[in-house]
Formats: sequence, C-alpha cells, structure tokens
Amino acid sequence: MISKNLEKIKRLARKDFILNFFSLTIFQAIELLIPLITIPIIISKVGAEKFGLISFAIVFSFLFQLFVDFGFNTISTRDISLNKKDFKKVSQIFNETLNSKIILSLICCCFFLSIILFFDKFNSDIEIYIYTFISFILQSLIPFWFFQGLQKSKYITISSFIGRFIYLLLILLFLKSEKNYLLVPIFNAIGFLISFIITFTIINKKFKIKFTTICLEEFKNQLKKGRFMFLSELKLYFISYFNVLLLGFIFGNIAVAYFVGAEKIIKAISNMFTPIQNSLLPILAINLNQNKKATFRLINKTLPVALFVLCVFSFFLFHFSENIIVFILGAEMRNSIIVFKILSFVPLFTFLDSFLGKQILLNLKKEKQIFKVILIVALVNIPIILYFINNYSYIGAAIAQLTALFSVVVGFFYYYYKILKEK
Repeated sequence: MISKNLEKIKRLARKDFILNFFSLTIFQAIELLIPLITIPIIISKVGAEKFGLISFAIVFSFLFQLFVDFGFNTISTRDISLNKKDFKKVSQIFNETLNSKIILSLICCCFFLSIILFFDKFNSDIEIYIYTFISFILQSLIPFWFFQGLQKSKYITISSFIGRFIYLLLILLFLKSEKNYLLVPIFNAIGFLISFIITFTIINKKFKIKFTTICLEEFKNQLKKGRFMFLSELKLYFISYFNVLLLGFIFGNIAVAYFVGAEKIIKAISNMFTPIQNSLLPILAINLNQNKKATFRLINKTLPVALFVLCVFSFFLFHFSENIIVFILGAEMRNSIIVFKILSFVPLFTFLDSFLGKQILLNLKKEKQIFKVILIVALVNIPIILYFINNYSYIGAAIAQLTALFSVVVGFFYYYYKILKEK
C-alpha cells in the first residue's frame, strides 16, 4: 500500500513538473518575442537617442523595483512550495509578501520623487521617469511567485500573454513618431496593470484567498527573511545595471542605446532557459530537503549536458552576431554588433549563475554564501566598470558586465564544490 502511494505521489509530481515546465516555456517565449518585436519598432519610430533615454529610465527605475521585491520573489516561491499542502500557511505567506511589497512601494515612491525633482539629469525629462516607475511597481506587485510556488504556472502564462499582447498592440497602433516616446512606458504600465488584475482575480476566485493586512511585526519578519536575497540582488544591480547608469551619465543616451539594444536581445535569449530553472526551483527545494545524495547525483549527471548545449549556443550567437543585430535592430544600430559579440556568452553564465545560486545554494539555505560572493564581486566590479566605461564607452560596459557575471559563477561554483566534498 505504501509503495503504491509513493508511486502515485511520484507520478503526480512528474505531471506537475511537466505542466509547470510547458507553462513557463510559453511564458518565457512571450517574454522573448515581445522585446524582439517591440525594440526595433521603438527604435525606428522614436530614434536611437529617445530609445536610450527610455532604456536609462528603465535601469534607474529597476533599482527601486529591487527594493520593492526585497528578495521575496525567490524566498516566497520557496516557502510556498514547501508548504503548498497547508493552504492556511500559503494564504499567510501570500498576504505577508504582498503587504510587504505595498509598504515598500510607498516608501520607494517618496525617495524616487525626491531624486527626480531635485536633480537636473532627471527633472528635465520627469514624465518618462514617472511613467516608467509606475510600470515597474505594477510589475513588481504581480504575484508570479505565488503560482510558481504552487506549480500552477499556467496562470502566469495566461495573464502575461494578455498583458504583453495588449502592450504590443498599443505600440503597433499608436507609436508613430519621436514625439510619442512617452507612450512606451505608459503602454507598458497598462499591460502590467491588466496582468495584475487577471492574477488577483484568479487568486480570489480560484484559490479563495482573501487580501488581509498584516501587523508591523510581520512586516519586520518578512524583511528579515528576505534581507540576504535582497542584498544579493542589490549587489547584482551593480554588476548588471550600474554600467548603464554610468554610461548614460558620462556618454549620454546614444551610447546607452548601442549597449542596451544588444543587451536586451541577449537577455531575451538568456531567458529562454528560465522555464527549466523556474520549474526546477520548487522541485529541488523539496528534494534537497528530503534526499540530498540522490539529488546531487542527478545534478552531476545533467549539468555537463546543459553546459555543452549552452557553449555551442553561445558560439552560434557570436558567429552570427552581425546578422542578428542588423536583422532585429536595423543597420543604424551596427555599433551594437561588437557589444553583442562580447555578451554572446552571457546565456551560458546566466544559466550557471541561476542554477548554482538559486537552485542549489538557496535551496540549501546558503543565503549568506550567495550574499558574500555577490558583495565581493560588486565591490571589485565598481572600479572595473569605471575604468572600462571611461576608456571604451559602451564596449567597455559590455566587457565589464561579462567579467562580473563570470566572477559570480566562479564564486558560486566554489561553494557548490565545497558542498559536494562535504556530501
């Protein structure tokens, strides 16, 4: 009887994983295709300089989104996956996470307005920053982490598809010339608002979870739980995004456009592998807590295969970089080709970064080790960014980003190797 029940549980787990994987694959395909379709349209309609301004506003606003997320997207996914049989606990995690994000959104809003009102760099284009900030806050409040933890990612796919499709439709219909550039963040915010409404309707109707407020003590506990993941993600900002801010301040919007044009495509391509990682996160959270030895054996068998595939893929991107850039961004963005060549190995390093960090170290409660690696790399990376950008502009920004990402992977692998030796 026990063996039959175990077999049934395994069958259901496999089924959940497969459904979750395919849902996340479709979701990631949407996230891949939308930038590849919209970026060339935006560049052709508003020009490279306004595209650079929009990109600079996105990177600046993303800093505040990190504070709103505060590591909850990963921590809450893990906690829900470990407690998904206890729906009272799931409801509690949902409300604690959402309330904490709302409180942090209000705090960030005050700081954001203070900065853009008092610094000339921002208040000369104040509207673009405000609309971009609103879109990022709306995106942050969409509870994708709730569905990931429950392995019900089909709802993420549905809401994301509708929201992003409306964004794309609005861009195609109403973005006509350079003077319409403010419509880009406005349409983005509308898309996220629609996804937000859909997800909360599903949570309320399907899962019967009601929104309730939390006390100050619960908010403090949430900050305490997420602090190491937040600090790690904040340090990652100085590895992956600080170079864009610095590039914008020193060389202006055109240089930002050349770098971001190539980097956005690389990032969209890297996200192709996210469904595998996001599907594995709740599975590994359970398995690493139940049978570490068997789980590590499986990881050591599959990881070399994944590395080989990603190496071949990265060489492919490097070889066809000129064709990709000209086809997607147009001939006027040819300066982005060298950036794309440098960043062509980012998909490989991004996969290793997420797999070793989120999938293994985080699930083994090694948040402090993750934080330590990213802190060291971020501190070392700041002078590297300053040197390369000052001397090589957008090309230097690409070199600095690849160097930093490689360093993070080396650090994570060091702790992963130590765990293997212990086991």
